Amino acid sequence: MEGRTERNLITGSREWKWPEIVYQNLDHRRRRLTPHDRLVVVVGYDPDSQYPPGVDQFAHAWAVRHRDDPHPLFAAVDVETFPADWQGPCRPECRHKPRGEGARCPAAGMYRNGAMVASRPDFALAFILDRSRGASACLNLIEEAGINHLALRAYTPPSRPAC
Repeated sequence: MEGRTERNLITGSREWKWPEIVYQNLDHRRRRLTPHDRLVVVVGYDPDSQYPPGVDQFAHAWAVRHRDDPHPLFAAVDVETFPADWQGPCRPECRHKPRGEGARCPAAGMYRNGAMVASRPDFALAFILDRSRGASACLNLIEEAGINHLALRAYTPPSRPAC
């Protein structure tokens, strides 16, 4: 019996410190499906360079672990990666100047986020720490595209002066 495939885009902050929260939310998304279904984790992680850290890395690790060790009572898991071209040149539509050696495009992450959203996932999870620019911009794209999503936001309290 062939089930359905549900694609879940995962985005979040590089500084996100709570992998368990990412894992628990992915576990929940998987438990909603039948053993005949398949959960595809769509993530902007590059397994070759192991970049970026944080939410992308946590989601990729979860997906690979469950893909490589399937459980007969739960949906199968697969992973789709959308690595950013961090070393690539700017595109003609870029309005900024390239940065660093080799004229690297500072908008590479935004282009990657746009490609993930354009792939039309069924659902998205966003884990945003301290208004992370990249993750917040990706969440804006998700909302503009009308994709159902859950956004978790955490804030670091301001430092207090020592007494």
